[in-house]
Amino acid sequence: MARTGLAVFATVAYLAAMIALWGILSVIVDRDVIDYVDAGPLLGPSMVIAALLVTFSSVRSVAIAARPWRMVFGSAALTLVAMLLVGGVGYSITRGDFGWIPAATVHFALAPFVPGAAVLSSAVVAASRAVGRRPVDGPPEGGII
Repeated sequence: MARTGLAVFATVAYLAAMIALWGILSVIVDRDVIDYVDAGPLLGPSMVIAALLVTFSSVRSVAIAARPWRMVFGSAALTLVAMLLVGGVGYSITRGDFGWIPAATVHFALAPFVPGAAVLSSAVVAASRAVGRRPVDGPPEGGII
């Protein structure tokens, strides 16, 4: 139960940080996060949901991982792949032509938003590993965790 609570908290914090990061980057680079005008209103949120699912499962898994740094870097890679896959396929569905998958995937990969979300995901997973560590021997003498 403690791992699930930490994972939910970390995922919600990741969502808030990702929205803030995308807002700041959007102002700095003077570009919309999803700058395809015909993408539809669900492409961005579906990419975010894919990133949230990867981050949630990574935070739950990193608590028991023997090599947590693999999970930290793996969460960045999986978040990047999941968001690019959902973005490429989602945009091609709205266009009605699956030939748009490579172009849309490269377009989203070269923008700072998706790689920024992937790096942020790995930071959240690393921070949750640091926060969620329990002493190996159990609780301290006479104290409550």
